Amino acid sequence: EINSLENELATIDYVYENFNTTFASITDQLEKFVAHAQSQFFTLAIIVSIVSAIIVSILSYVLISKLLDRFKKIQTMATKLSERDLTFKADEKDNDEASALVHTLNDTISILNDFFVVVKKTAESAKSFGQSINASALETAAATHQINSNIESLGNQFNILDTAVNKT
Repeated sequence: EINSLENELATIDYVYENFNTTFASITDQLEKFVAHAQSQFFTLAIIVSIVSAIIVSILSYVLISKLLDRFKKIQTMATKLSERDLTFKADEKDNDEASALVHTLNDTISILNDFFVVVKKTAESAKSFGQSINASALETAAATHQINSNIESLGNQFNILDTAVNKT
């Protein structure tokens, strides 16, 4: 029976050794798999981060370009206004604060243009009326001079008649 126990113990030792070897092999393979998966995860995380940074950079560039284009449009309007060009109108495509500002500037420029058109027409009318009044004043002065000359001539003729009547 001791022999049988020794055999069984040897079998248990053999199974234990095989189990340890298999377990160690599985553990090594699992550690290698985890290390490889971890390396792939970090590589993928770096790639995703780089791609995300590129996409964010492109989107930022596009948005900043659009915003700068709108500010350039507003700057062009201000330049045209400072050059006294009241006929300039900028296009309004979007419905946001910059478009509202462009719309307000367009309305202001239109109101100023209408105002100066009225002022110009009024000035032209005033100039025409002034010329007409000046011409009338010159005609009145000439007529007054003619009347004074006629009165003077009549006065001289009456003096001559008075002298002739008094002599006779």
